[in-house]
Amino acid sequence: MRRHVLAFADVATGTGTAHGPSIIAKRPGGRGLSKPAWERKAGPSPRADGTERYRVKEIDRDRDWYEETVTDPDGTVHHHQSQPLSEHTCHGSDKPKA
Repeated sequence: MRRHVLAFADVATGTGTAHGPSIIAKRPGGRGLSKPAWERKAGPSPRADGTERYRVKEIDRDRDWYEETVTDPDGTVHHHQSQPLSEHTCHGSDKPKA
């Protein structure tokens, strides 16, 4: 009996924002998942006052893990969060509606 193992790394670079390029890497999910099993986004994150911070976000649905690091232009870590993905609720589209 032969077993086929496939590994996918789909990397795309684009402008992301008008402030600079961003990098997105994804690995497709199996088992009927509509979202990727793993994804990583890295790039500048502009702020309203005109400055920008650098953001790296990794979501691993197979291992149930979420990690995000935001650094200031001088290299200091502004924000770091790492926790199980199942505990990362009430963010983004999951925010409660007013």
